[in-house]
Amino acid sequence: MYKVGIDIGGTFTDCVVIDGEGRTTIAKALTTPADPSMGVLEALATACRELGLTLEKLLTACDAFFHSCTIGTNAIIERRGARTAFITTRGHEDMLLIGKISQKVAGLTEMEIIHTSRLNRAEPTLVPRDLTFGVAERVTWNGEVLVPLRRGTLEPIIADLKARQVEAVAVCLLWSFMNPRHEQEIKQVLNEKLPNVYCSISSEISPTFGEYERATATVLNAYIGPKVKDYLVSLQAKLAATGYTRPLLAMQCEGGTTYAEDAAARAVLTVDSGPVGGVAGGKWLAKKYREPNLICTDVGGTSFDVGLIYGGEPQLEDEPVIEKYRFRIPKVAIKSIGAGGGSIAWLDAAGILRVGPQSAGADPGPACYGREGERPTVTDADLILGYLNPDYFLGGALKLDKQKAEAALRPLAGRMGKNVIETAHAIFKIMNAQMADLIRKCTVERGFDPRSFSLIAYGGAGPTHVAFYSADVRARRIYVLPNATVFSAFGILTSPITHYAMISRRQGSPYPAGYCRELDEALKSLSEKILAQFSAEGIPAGEVELARSVTMRYNMQVHEIEVDINEDRLTPEVLRDVIVPRFEKKYSDIYGTGTEAREAGTEIITCKVVGRYHHLAVAVTAPERAAATGGGHQPKLKAKRRAFFEVEGQLTDLETAIYAGDSLSAGDLLAGPAIVERYGDAIVIPPVYQGEVDALGTISLTSQGGRHDQR
Repeated sequence: MYKVGIDIGGTFTDCVVIDGEGRTTIAKALTTPADPSMGVLEALATACRELGLTLEKLLTACDAFFHSCTIGTNAIIERRGARTAFITTRGHEDMLLIGKISQKVAGLTEMEIIHTSRLNRAEPTLVPRDLTFGVAERVTWNGEVLVPLRRGTLEPIIADLKARQVEAVAVCLLWSFMNPRHEQEIKQVLNEKLPNVYCSISSEISPTFGEYERATATVLNAYIGPKVKDYLVSLQAKLAATGYTRPLLAMQCEGGTTYAEDAAARAVLTVDSGPVGGVAGGKWLAKKYREPNLICTDVGGTSFDVGLIYGGEPQLEDEPVIEKYRFRIPKVAIKSIGAGGGSIAWLDAAGILRVGPQSAGADPGPACYGREGERPTVTDADLILGYLNPDYFLGGALKLDKQKAEAALRPLAGRMGKNVIETAHAIFKIMNAQMADLIRKCTVERGFDPRSFSLIAYGGAGPTHVAFYSADVRARRIYVLPNATVFSAFGILTSPITHYAMISRRQGSPYPAGYCRELDEALKSLSEKILAQFSAEGIPAGEVELARSVTMRYNMQVHEIEVDINEDRLTPEVLRDVIVPRFEKKYSDIYGTGTEAREAGTEIITCKVVGRYHHLAVAVTAPERAAATGGGHQPKLKAKRRAFFEVEGQLTDLETAIYAGDSLSAGDLLAGPAIVERYGDAIVIPPVYQGEVDALGTISLTSQGGRHDQR
């Protein structure tokens, strides 16, 4: 039997196939933005050729098909979602337009928010004001119905929705997470009267405290829901027509997978699912190498993504931001910038060289692809510097044209007063500096010391750049993974089927006995809800792993920390003597010793239950610590070629050893300058660096001293 993992990126669609013996086959195909499923099928066809199978034979023998996609994320960024309406409690119709004062700067860097007065809120809005409707109803803070909902008041709204050809409706009423009855009634009426309209209610998407963030999550879900649903239904039909008869599993932003039907209903959970797959793979790797703290860095075709594994678990954020919209959904914390292999180099009005965030993407792609791309990109610069083999890109499946790369850089070089080589190196250095800066933002600026972390590099361009962008980070160790080029797709395969449920139950300390009983009942109810969902999917309760938690903060603070609840019964004494100290320890671990503020008191905001089913995911079966066994010998050279490196401040043309990745053995030592050529990537080992191959095929990079100024 086979397991298949697919990750759709901005430039390439990646495929990983693992057979019953644990053997791995990888493949890549150019992403097809007009119909992403075509890129999926092409990547599968490439893997089948490698396996010597027909697509029908592979899919017939496939017992699990895991998938992450960018459909929802792209729809938000490009504002190509469904025509969406918004229904809320009367008097609060301007909630989305008013937002919060922070919406102008949400998700922006310090450089981008210097002139706040010149910034705008998220534009264009996901829901226009004339498609926002108020209904007469009111639920109080404790769930009591103060003003009943009258169904007759919905009739003119439904008539207007129908006349305006609305495709999706988001419903978010005040305090609905305390009593969802009115939202459920509205959804029932909408489903009866407008059966083809996608409906999203906040009590199902984000039943938590925070009116604006809850509404935004619900609107985002409605806005992308129809596109995500149509894509998943279409892909599942195409797979079924070719022999795959089992359910399609979709990656979620919280870190697990779920069935396609659930992903279609809660489409907002697919946002950033590809990068999250890489961090999920990082969690798997953390167990294998006994590395509790990892910096996960993914350099793809259009973006550079960073996530953290801390204490063996991915770091989560409760209020992520996308396109200035802050929404209330637990998500693996990933920060991204537009810096990838396809990032375009350009000069700003002041004549300063910039790289990204614009990208050549898959179509037309970098100039060296020979697909009518004419603008200079990072991949073109890498090729000119000698880091890429033009005859062995994607294992030789795609030939790179160095002359076209040089032609693309030549106008830029002329404007800068440099030659093409110097310009390529300037692009390379700026790219690396931007990536190093993002790593610092994700570690140092969040209270983490990167010296206590190891760093893993993946994505098609990660191995080429990692020695350079990690130089200032000073991580303990650098791991370049054997299947780095498709590691996010592999990470999806390691992810269990996961369902979660949460609800706000806000209370400040000291915690009375009545609240403790209420919290116990809420956690029990959420657990039953999760087990019922698994049971409906044919998974017995005994095979589901449950994890309970609450989010806490000090009084008057904004951000919360998730704290595990392992106790069977909660009492005021348990909260005071066990849970609060557990919160304080986690707080000091993140923000530093002495930062605790016990005198301020604590506050519980939300309780959550997560259920995981591991049996379909790839298990950690290889040695827990992969030690080199080959004796530290020099591997056989594939070739030598000239490549450019900065040594003692001077750009120097050096003879560089070239090795074939598939010919390396555990224990091989690779002294820089050297390049390891593999299917889908090239590992660049600069001067004064050394690579060592371990039993898994991972190459660890270490500096051997001396000055290294490539960054």
